[in-house]
Amino acid sequence: MNLLRVKFEDSPSGLKEQFTALTRDAFLDGQGQYEYGPETPSLLILCVEEQAVIGHLATSVREMLVARRPMKLGLVSGAIVDEGYRRHGCAKAMILEAHNFFGSQAIEFSILFAIEPDIYQSSGYREMRSKTRFRDTDGVSREYIYRGGMVAELTDQPWEDQYLDLCGPIV
Repeated sequence: MNLLRVKFEDSPSGLKEQFTALTRDAFLDGQGQYEYGPETPSLLILCVEEQAVIGHLATSVREMLVARRPMKLGLVSGAIVDEGYRRHGCAKAMILEAHNFFGSQAIEFSILFAIEPDIYQSSGYREMRSKTRFRDTDGVSREYIYRGGMVAELTDQPWEDQYLDLCGPIV
């Protein structure tokens, strides 16, 4: 198992076809193409086994408002591991690589919005109880406490559950 760090726009076509199929099968029941949202991911982290993409994770860096103060945060999205390779450390390795990337950008916190939050606890994430403002797919701003919202503290700075404005769409 190897990890590759690639910029979305620089992805070699063979890899791009593989991670596109992986995300399509995981998130869209084999139909359409996974949408990263309006912003291109900062970095994709791919888990590769024998030249096959078996894991995918997208990272984004965004200026947000935490307690109405500007702060640059890391976002993790599109995390998936092929069913045949789960429970072999691929997801944990990709998340650690994402945290290393965020650390190189002097980012103190990583957030994600999970369907199955328990999976991410062993990688340092905990439930985030912050009221969160975001722009929904219909363009309308909404606020609520998302039950799958999670945060990882990447430095000694503790996360205070305060008002969080994503300053854009959810990922």
